[in-house]
Amino acid sequence: MSRQLPKQSTMTCRREACSHWRNCDSISQQHCTRSWKNLVRLWRAQKLCDLVFVVEDEKFLCHGIVPATTSAFIRRVFLKKIEMSVASSMLEEKEIIIDFIEKDIFAQVLNFMYTAEVDVTTTKLKRLFRAGAKLEMQGLVDAIMRNVLDKELERDRKRDSVKKSRPKNTKPPGAAKRRPVPDESDDSDDEESPFGLEFVSVCGLIDDLRLQGEMSTLGLALGFAARNIGQICKTRGFLRASVHTVAALLDDDRLNMEEFLVFQALTKWLEAAQMHLVHGPYLLSKVRLQLLTPEELTDHVESKDYLMRKKKSRVMILEAFRYHCLKSSDESDKSLLRQQERTGKFSKLDSDGEDWTIEGDGKLIREDRMATYCPIKPCSCCPNYIIASGGIDVKDAAPSEGLYKYEERDNRWTRFAKQQHPRNHHAAVYCKGYLYVLGGSDPTLTGKGSEVCPVATCYRLGLESLTWTKIDPMSTPRMSMQAVYLNGYIYAIGGQDHKQRILRDIERYSVTDCVWEYAGALSSVRAGTAVCVHKQKIWIAGGYSHKRAEVSDVVEEFDDEFESWQDMCPLRFPRCFASLADCLGGLYIVGGAWLDSGIDCGNFSSVFDVDKFNDLSNVWEGVTALRVGRHDCGCAVLGPRIYIVGGKHCDDGSINSLDSVECFDVEKSDWIEGVNSLPIPLLGTAVTFTT
Repeated sequence: MSRQLPKQSTMTCRREACSHWRNCDSISQQHCTRSWKNLVRLWRAQKLCDLVFVVEDEKFLCHGIVPATTSAFIRRVFLKKIEMSVASSMLEEKEIIIDFIEKDIFAQVLNFMYTAEVDVTTTKLKRLFRAGAKLEMQGLVDAIMRNVLDKELERDRKRDSVKKSRPKNTKPPGAAKRRPVPDESDDSDDEESPFGLEFVSVCGLIDDLRLQGEMSTLGLALGFAARNIGQICKTRGFLRASVHTVAALLDDDRLNMEEFLVFQALTKWLEAAQMHLVHGPYLLSKVRLQLLTPEELTDHVESKDYLMRKKKSRVMILEAFRYHCLKSSDESDKSLLRQQERTGKFSKLDSDGEDWTIEGDGKLIREDRMATYCPIKPCSCCPNYIIASGGIDVKDAAPSEGLYKYEERDNRWTRFAKQQHPRNHHAAVYCKGYLYVLGGSDPTLTGKGSEVCPVATCYRLGLESLTWTKIDPMSTPRMSMQAVYLNGYIYAIGGQDHKQRILRDIERYSVTDCVWEYAGALSSVRAGTAVCVHKQKIWIAGGYSHKRAEVSDVVEEFDDEFESWQDMCPLRFPRCFASLADCLGGLYIVGGAWLDSGIDCGNFSSVFDVDKFNDLSNVWEGVTALRVGRHDCGCAVLGPRIYIVGGKHCDDGSINSLDSVECFDVEKSDWIEGVNSLPIPLLGTAVTFTT
């Protein structure tokens, strides 16, 4: 007769066994490997499958536990019964419809879930990336990035070995220069990247993901980059990376390398190109200088002349020295905060290996992962907002009649009114509770060239009553002009008339008398100027001269009282279709375009640089760079932040319309991530802001 265990003892044993299996570290590696191999055999034989994925009318059978353990997204679907293109009873139906992934890509994803193997080709790279991001599979993204990084390192090694084996050619003094012969070891044999890059590289992929606004995929890619930063910094692709990718890598708290090596990576990128040096102070702020030793600061940081010449860099370096001087002092400065060591805890960011458990009620419990991007945190009492009016809906190739406003506290765009008449390439100005819409091109007019048909009509919208009123028209029909408000007048500057002539005259509208009058003229005829009010004067910068086919670097200040121009310090380099902004008393010029003289057809290329006018030295200085080079965009200022809205990105002759919004915080001297894009990509929209 067998002995029966007491009921309480049985429950205790079950509780201990449950606790044992909840502790995953206690499970042997051999047991896991053997069990998983058996599961893969069952899947390949299509036996005991309890779940069906339907992708483009094709069915994929699998075991539900596998996608639940490899995809954080699917795991949440199962545990929380989140609807995913099917009825809420999908757990009972055992069938899930996937409508955001192609079937050939999903077959690859499902194979990776079971075998951790993926066939990475350039034709599928981008789609695999998107699938991994949507399903929140950090493991899949890591596998793709590892494949790319290994090929990139191997390609660099081959180039280095070929260059070392080549004899050095010597030329006599004064020999004529010859066009370089293409290097056989260069990228000509590489497969074409689906991202349109010269060659596939980790930093190149990150740059393009940022350019396309695929932030969820970008976050996973940066997670891989943080864990493999030591290898990435050795590649040629790192030297070609944009300043924003370099800043994101240097600022990442998850880096697993010594701070001195982080600084060396920075100097390697800065010294790779002369144009990189302007970003020295901005990128140096991402390095935790207090973690360097005094010897490293003296021998390797202070010795960099291009850093010490910049005031902001000198201040940061001196603060690091000051910290080391005071930390051993008896009377240490309590206000001096030591920079924290980088955490380097990456497992929390891997969906395939994160720490999580399930409570008895089925609730998923896991540690909060560190957010890569932080939404903006404005003052909750700020009543001001940005207004974007009219334009052309690029997707539908149709006029947009909507008026959208962006409020910081909600971080979103909402449509709040309708245009009186469709307009694009017009001007918009806010003044005393009213929105003034001036001129522009009316797409409703018929006839030849109606897509660019300038008009002189103007309207005013009461932002409280949302009522439109027609006001006195301008004397000249014009589009693509600039408009500002100053001392009771709205100034309409330059533009293009109905005969496609570039205008140099300036009109101004009296807000009190409601009439237009002549107010002077530009010093020269040029299109694409940047205009704003700075210290109660109208500033005009840059522009493009059609007759001379050149871009201008001229900066002028207009005195409205005497209707006279005064030449100011020219820009660092010529640019047109840029944006001028006055923020916290400082004058900034953002983006724009310059004429690429190296291309026969004379294409415009978008500018990334953001410069500030130094009132003390009377010169323009580089401050930072846009994430995406752009021109002909909207610009708005809310408190200490400059918003750059939409616009165009031109490179190598291709033109892309943008719906993304970038935000630069002047006080923090850093970019705000997570700002919502425009609801639709708009071309020729007018942007203004309330004050």
